[in-house]
Amino acid sequence: MLQQSLQRPRPDLAGLERRVGEALAAPRTLTPQVLQHLLAHHEVRGSDVVPWLKENLAGLESYEHDLLLSPLFTPSLEARRSLEDVLGEGWLDAADLEAMVQDLERRALRVTLLHESYRVEAPLPPVLIERYVRLLHLDSDLPLEVLEPFRPIAPEVRCQLRDRAWARPQARRLLPVLFDAARSAGPDFAGNVRFLTDFVRSHRPASREECVRFLKNLAQAYEDDLESHRSGTRPFFDQELRGAYSGKWKVAAETVAEHERAIATARALLAALGGAA
Repeated sequence: MLQQSLQRPRPDLAGLERRVGEALAAPRTLTPQVLQHLLAHHEVRGSDVVPWLKENLAGLESYEHDLLLSPLFTPSLEARRSLEDVLGEGWLDAADLEAMVQDLERRALRVTLLHESYRVEAPLPPVLIERYVRLLHLDSDLPLEVLEPFRPIAPEVRCQLRDRAWARPQARRLLPVLFDAARSAGPDFAGNVRFLTDFVRSHRPASREECVRFLKNLAQAYEDDLESHRSGTRPFFDQELRGAYSGKWKVAAETVAEHERAIATARALLAALGGAA
């Protein structure tokens, strides 16, 4: 078996830091979640939001910056995926990651917040730089020898594998089995891996048998939800999204489509694992 230390390519650290710095400095629109925090914790609303931010943002304590702005500095899957062309099949050592955080803090980056037609600028707090960089999972190693039979590894798949869900020893042991299932379950290998990443994070299976049992339960739960919706017992409603997608809405029809896709994927994975589909 080849050693990871021999296979592992080294990322372009300067290029990676430049891309992360650009992402950190990009303007961010205040979300309903941030506005709700201002109202609940600072009693600020409406036309007072922009003047309050201009007067107080730079002087907040680190923990206050984190509580207020963390929703805006939680990288989305798309943001993480955009760095894969620089990372390739490599990752950062702990020392490289720490050096990147320190370099970014020394660059005097600024945060630009957008609200209605206004812009508010202030120094980017170090706590948010560190938060954003840590959540990019740039130091998550890839089990390259395990992945050898599945090459070429698409950027979308590498991005999913950097998720902390796959760092658990049980998940690492199951990875070849689950990737075989993902490859056999249909043409959308990256989509199947994305489904399995959420599955492994939520259900934490420790064996193939547990994967089969948990996938059966998951598919049944989705089917029960759909039946309740269609019968009117417990219908889906339009809902406002949270987190990185605050301010956007998901209509009930989208929830139905997501459930149907999840059922199909779970059933296909079950068949590939040798469980009853």
